Amino acid sequence: MAKAFIETTILANILLKPGDIACRNKAALAKYETSSMPTYAIKELKAGALAYYVWTYNKLVVTDSLANTLLAIRSVMSFQPYRASTAIEALASAMQPLIVSSELQTQYGKIADPQQVIFDSCRLMLKKLIIGAWKRRRLICDSVLFPIGCFRESGPKEVDGLFELEERRCKPQTECELGLLLKKDPKALVRLKGVVDTQPQKRENSRRSKALRELIRNPKRPCTETMCRDLGDVIFAFLAPIDATVLTTNLRDIQPLVAALGKKASSPD
Repeated sequence: MAKAFIETTILANILLKPGDIACRNKAALAKYETSSMPTYAIKELKAGALAYYVWTYNKLVVTDSLANTLLAIRSVMSFQPYRASTAIEALASAMQPLIVSSELQTQYGKIADPQQVIFDSCRLMLKKLIIGAWKRRRLICDSVLFPIGCFRESGPKEVDGLFELEERRCKPQTECELGLLLKKDPKALVRLKGVVDTQPQKRENSRRSKALRELIRNPKRPCTETMCRDLGDVIFAFLAPIDATVLTTNLRDIQPLVAALGKKASSPD
């Protein structure tokens, strides 16, 4: 039986991205007879793509202007490139189904300001995307595995016209629950660190290697929430069932990690 283990990029693409991207990811997932994902994917979705969609929506509301929202995105592009690129994707997702339809003409009339029509419709569609994505987060696959007791799975709430997305980080009382699970197999952690240390030298890999080193050398020390976040791809490789394929759009980074544990990875493309 073909089994898929979904990584965060697949979850985000299906829930939040424009039509063609979502369709390709759904089609790839449909090739498997059964599918699962860890709760960690929802944690990453909330702290990453969903949070940036919320940020974009709130910019639309506060600036009351599509043009000013684009300027706000440009202002963070140099030091928060992932936020900026995701915000642009959020606008693209919201605008794709709005291309001057007869429904808009019926709603606003022929004399309506076209820019205002597009802006209002874009804001509404983005709001629907955010709410719908959170409602459907557990419906994309057959099962959600590895619950995280220290992670509060609370969704976006609208307060005075703006979305609030609270508690994006876990709050472990003593130690990260996933850390406890990881430390049960130190040999796997050593193999994973060996792969991380051969990957491109970038900040996320440096943080990942440091977190793994701490787990390996000091297993009695508590695994912190920061370490849990920094591990990222490592957690998917570690948690993936041996008979499942990790489905991801980040094949370049994840495939070597899963291969080190005798597992498989695949991409929708």
